[in-house]
Amino acid sequence: MCGLAGCFGIKDETTINRMLDALPHRGPNERGLHTHGDNVLGHTRLSIVDVAHGRQPILANGGSQGIICNGEIYNFRKLRTELAPRHRFKTQSDTEVILHLYGEKGPDCVKELDGMFAFAAFDGDDFMLARDPLGIKPLYYGYEKGNLYFSSELGAMSLAEVEEVHEFPAGHYYAPHEGFVEYYRVPEIQDHLLTDVEETCGLIRKTFVEAVKKRLLADPEIPVGSFCSGGLDSSLVAAIAAEEIPHLHTFVVGMKSENGDVSDDIKAGRIAAEHIGSTHHELIFTEQEYYEALPTVINKLESYDPSLVRCAVPCYFTCKLATDYVTVVLTGEGADELFTGYHYMKHFSVDKLSLEARRCICDLHKINLQRADRIGKASKKELEESKWTEEGRRIAAKYLKRQAELKEELGKASPESLPVILKGVTEIL
Repeated sequence: MCGLAGCFGIKDETTINRMLDALPHRGPNERGLHTHGDNVLGHTRLSIVDVAHGRQPILANGGSQGIICNGEIYNFRKLRTELAPRHRFKTQSDTEVILHLYGEKGPDCVKELDGMFAFAAFDGDDFMLARDPLGIKPLYYGYEKGNLYFSSELGAMSLAEVEEVHEFPAGHYYAPHEGFVEYYRVPEIQDHLLTDVEETCGLIRKTFVEAVKKRLLADPEIPVGSFCSGGLDSSLVAAIAAEEIPHLHTFVVGMKSENGDVSDDIKAGRIAAEHIGSTHHELIFTEQEYYEALPTVINKLESYDPSLVRCAVPCYFTCKLATDYVTVVLTGEGADELFTGYHYMKHFSVDKLSLEARRCICDLHKINLQRADRIGKASKKELEESKWTEEGRRIAAKYLKRQAELKEELGKASPESLPVILKGVTEIL
């Protein structure tokens, strides 16, 4: 959505401007810089919420308070209503809500936020940095002669000439008088707190629908679309979004075989798109185009990890396809981690399967979420991971062991019991 660059402890506008020069793809609409004492905040903006007036940095109290943020706060309207009697808002932006909340509660403000975010804020001589609970939005930092530099991407950080670059930990904030503080931890797996399939299906369905709908925050003039590869994850997201957005644009990419047959994603995407009545778009890429895209993908991804690169190439082509139609794209990321949908997981025992699922969720910011962020920004798109709600993670933690048992039963089931067990598993997944 946006690009952040800044420093605390030194008035280094030259370096911060160079860092912003490396981030135009993250914020093609606006660019801003503000200096307060020995602190510099820089921002490049992809305008989605309060397009007309939400330019950053956003300042308050005569410039003694300020903030830059990359992300979206889904409960910002509720928070704004609570803060409005005590503050004069200058914008309709969700970022300004964080600023006033920080002014009242200090770094504890992050505990009130429901969203995906990385932000830097100051209040007089105090300041803080924070990253959302799962690390959906990227943030890096490093020190040069004791001064703190930070940015949204590694490439920009290299221009700060810091000694080392570190990933800012997910679910943490940093304040100079406290250091790094963990304010969120992925829930531990719990034993059989939810065991009834029908009850759990209802809870998951409710939270899943709410998770998709609350991500539709964009101003009316900002077009929103959805990936739709025909799989369960993206098809469900697209179906829910289509109920809210008439003629929703959906996107799928794939290849052709030597005999001209298109890949399964293309076929399944057509079926799903026809069912939900979306305006569907397809892109067929060749093997040669795949190889030609690799250098660009690796450069934008900021990673050589083979599994990450492999999945990023189709994502790159899908984002290119979406460029002519929408600014925000919903994705189906998250279900396989939350509910153990990966093929390799079928070999795990009940106890180890639930632990593996939690490990995957904790590591997502290094894999799927990094891919979605970098490749989306390379095409000046905001990719929204639509399943990540705190309530959804709590439900998963309470049900994963029961789900693992259902899967184990499925492998040993008699023909008579198979339909009942299969219904329970497929309803959850």
